Amino acid sequence: MSTTDTRVVPAALRTATGREAGRWVAAHCRDVPWLTVATVLTTVAGAALQVLPVLLLGRVVDGVVEGEARSILVTIGALMVAAALLGAAATAVSTYLIGRLGADLLARLREGAVRAVLGMPSARIEQVGRGDVLSRVGDDVAVISKGIRTAIPTVFSAGVLVVIATFGMFGLDWRLGLAGAGALPAYALALRWYLPRSAPLYRKQRAAQADRAQALISGLNGIDTVRAYRLEGAFRDKVTQESWRVRDLGIDVFRFFGRFVGRENRAEFIGLVLILVVGYALLEADAASLG
Repeated sequence: MSTTDTRVVPAALRTATGREAGRWVAAHCRDVPWLTVATVLTTVAGAALQVLPVLLLGRVVDGVVEGEARSILVTIGALMVAAALLGAAATAVSTYLIGRLGADLLARLREGAVRAVLGMPSARIEQVGRGDVLSRVGDDVAVISKGIRTAIPTVFSAGVLVVIATFGMFGLDWRLGLAGAGALPAYALALRWYLPRSAPLYRKQRAAQADRAQALISGLNGIDTVRAYRLEGAFRDKVTQESWRVRDLGIDVFRFFGRFVGRENRAEFIGLVLILVVGYALLEADAASLG
């Protein structure tokens, strides 16, 4: 004799896809074109100025090897210091502009979230649970806010720096450029491994936080009933269970990200080894200078 599980799984609010989120961000950036253009230009300038001291350092090494005059080395050293200072200033301005652009985006996101919740039928809120609603306008927005302040400026600046550094290596020698580009497939494989697996894990973490909020809210709203029937222990155990689930998922997310960082470090190691091997071969063949 078989039995059928008749437990009702509560519905959840719909989650935007990555494509929908990208379209929303692009539409917002088009609303503030000057701020968007200034952010991109300062980021590119900061990345280019970070690469320039490295190129000048190679010129210093060649100058020492060739026994050039000290005045030339001093001039190049001054240019390196100036490039470093200008690069730091451009990076600081870029970070500020990205933060300002992100703050505007975040304000619109908060307004839209609150407007959507206030316009939602009460029956729909009861169906999905207040915990899911509060998690969307609370925890989710807090995560996005942290990402705008920290992750987005870092990722965007690093991406621009990688592109400029790759072109810079090709400018020095096409063989060095190919050696540096040899790490790109390893980076791509790491992203291909991480992205499809990370989204469900993060989504599961957000759902667990919504369940925890629902457990807290249901107990607080019915506190008189809970006390009347002496259900304090049951509700406390429920909240504790949901909190432990959120903690365990947070640890899983951190471990998973650590594995991704390990794969990224492996890609960086591959690129570094290729550049050193090719550079040594070119140096031995007198096809390139030490600098």
